[in-house]
Amino acid sequence: MFPEKVMVEASGEFKPGLAVALTFKSKVKNDFHYTAFLSDDGRAEIGKEELLEEFDQSRNFFLMDFGDPRIVFTGQIEARIWGRKNVEKAMETYLKFKSQWKYKPDYFDNLQKALVSNEKSNCVITIRQVPQ
Repeated sequence: MFPEKVMVEASGEFKPGLAVALTFKSKVKNDFHYTAFLSDDGRAEIGKEELLEEFDQSRNFFLMDFGDPRIVFTGQIEARIWGRKNVEKAMETYLKFKSQWKYKPDYFDNLQKALVSNEKSNCVITIRQVPQ
């Protein structure tokens, strides 16, 4: 079952704006991905509607590559702190596709902050799913 919200938290040394790649594992086809940017207190809370909007956009853009996240989500979420190359690649992708993809308004600004914060962070990420 898809969670009502996902909470991401850093413990250890972290800087605000830390970019964390979340992978929502799928039973079939490709996994879904979401980038969380942590607040000053090292947390991010992402609601079900926001996640589904992002995943549905992926599914509609790449029709053959994704299943319906409401059905294919396994319940497993993996988290990984992005390295500099990941952040730079995300910035390049944004600049290339910003006219075709609906990004959150502060997405590129958050990526710019992550260039600094991710290199200066040494922390552990935990994920908690809040069920429906």
